[in-house]
Amino acid sequence: MAISWFTMDQGEEPTVVLSERPFEPSAGIAGLAQSSASCSSLSDEKHWHGYINTAIVKGLSSHSTYYYSCGDSKDLVWSSLYNFTTGVYPSATTTVTPFTIAAYGDMGSTGGDSVTIANLAKRTDFSFLLHVGDIAYANDSPSGNYTIWTSFLEQINQLSSTLAYQVCIGNHDTFQDEKIYQKTFIMPTEKSDETWYSFDYNGVHFVAFSTEDDYSTISKQYAWIEKELSSFRASNEFGWLIVYAHRPMYCSSSDGYCDASDKKHKDVLKYIEPLLYKYNVHLVVMGHSHSYERTLPVYENRVMGTYEQPLAPVHLVIGTAGNREGLINGWQDPAPVWSAGPRLEETGFGILSFNDSHLIYQFYLDSNDSIVDQFVLTKYSYN
Repeated sequence: MAISWFTMDQGEEPTVVLSERPFEPSAGIAGLAQSSASCSSLSDEKHWHGYINTAIVKGLSSHSTYYYSCGDSKDLVWSSLYNFTTGVYPSATTTVTPFTIAAYGDMGSTGGDSVTIANLAKRTDFSFLLHVGDIAYANDSPSGNYTIWTSFLEQINQLSSTLAYQVCIGNHDTFQDEKIYQKTFIMPTEKSDETWYSFDYNGVHFVAFSTEDDYSTISKQYAWIEKELSSFRASNEFGWLIVYAHRPMYCSSSDGYCDASDKKHKDVLKYIEPLLYKYNVHLVVMGHSHSYERTLPVYENRVMGTYEQPLAPVHLVIGTAGNREGLINGWQDPAPVWSAGPRLEETGFGILSFNDSHLIYQFYLDSNDSIVDQFVLTKYSYN
């Protein structure tokens, strides 16, 4: 588990202290487990300041709640007490322990007035959160906007302090050559300058790739994606395989990106879609288009099977977390044959509940916190 926090000044000994019982940090840390943190300076980037401290906490037990505080073991300055609950260790297994997550994209800083965050914060059933790019909308200039970025981190703290906050990079997150994104969100990448990674949770394999970096067939990212998908399938022929990124492969909103002639849209279909089909990916979660839409199982624009017997991946577009640019305005008419369910221009979030054989999906509207779309996807081997 990686725990990160922001400080204005560089600490002497940045540390996380934790226990399986609640404690008062100011009363002393003797007898508490401690994990030293690394410190990464944002001041190295133009017009930015402060430090991101990150501790990697190891040796955790399955299905356990841990209480923790971030601070400095020399200065003895500590944060409030937070807690998180672990999943199953080891996470890479052929058996799924049921769990639920929330997914959304394109949120941005709202000055603390986010209906999406308020609705998510009411829930207690999430194991982690999935934010599929366009995180804070802090790209006012090539150097980014420090105030907006840090405001967003404060905004999500009520969620990210208790739930793992898994992200992928979007087009609004690439300022400062992606360095602010990479230093702030410590994902389990193989190298610190990469934005693609994978992880397992309770028997489900998740793969994140970057639509903002080169993914052509000669790129290192493409080689990694193919190796990652093929190695997982070699070790787990029938396991759940979920992929997420920012720019969607299938969308039918009025957003110019969704037009079939858009180069970036054509490229992600050309290079990445064949890999997803080849290695039996079950679900693809994306954002970018500020709208909600889902597909039937689809490959090369052809419907392939049903939710009960899918013969290709199902795609979700959930760019509906309430960013400052607003929602899209209209849809392609008629709707493509692969588009299923309602196509919505309203804010909200998706909820994905996994068990060994099925994925139960629901989309909640922010306005009344109610379900307006849902389906059940059967885990099925089509390749």
